[in-house]
Amino acid sequence: MRLDLGAGIRREAGYVSVDVAASLEPDVVWDLERFPWPWDDASATEVRMLHVLEHLGQDPKVFLRIMGEVNRVLAPGGLFRVHVPHPRSDTYLGNYQHVRPVTQLMLQQFSRKHGFSPEIYSETGIDLEIVEVTNEPFPEWSRAVVEGRLTVVDLERAMHEQFNVVNEIRILMKKVVV
Repeated sequence: MRLDLGAGIRREAGYVSVDVAASLEPDVVWDLERFPWPWDDASATEVRMLHVLEHLGQDPKVFLRIMGEVNRVLAPGGLFRVHVPHPRSDTYLGNYQHVRPVTQLMLQQFSRKHGFSPEIYSETGIDLEIVEVTNEPFPEWSRAVVEGRLTVVDLERAMHEQFNVVNEIRILMKKVVV
């Protein structure tokens, strides 16, 4: 099973669409801040949250429960795909429904090997390792690199120092096989 959590109107073959809004007619109507989620342990080969995670878990305890549920329903080796707006972009800052910035560094805490919060593993057993991170710049920044007006090094520096350089962060995580 592959879960598309917070699917909204998005429907893609091979995914079970899940949303809190029954009016959107998802396969499963569910509030992702309600626990436990209605799927069995290790029942999903993939969980994806495309522009969803930044809307959830304003309370850190709730966010930790959400990550715990992702970990619980993922099969060993299963993939967790997250797309979020970059927290230093108007895309993130301009939406009143965004309650939590999500970054690579923040999600790295959920990896036993690469994280820096050992209490997460001891208290929850969550072990999700980052496999890939892609920063999607706004088109004008990408165009500047393609046209030679900006080097890749300059773009990377700007990504870390300026607002409205990166539009979206795409993070792929994998449940560590114990």
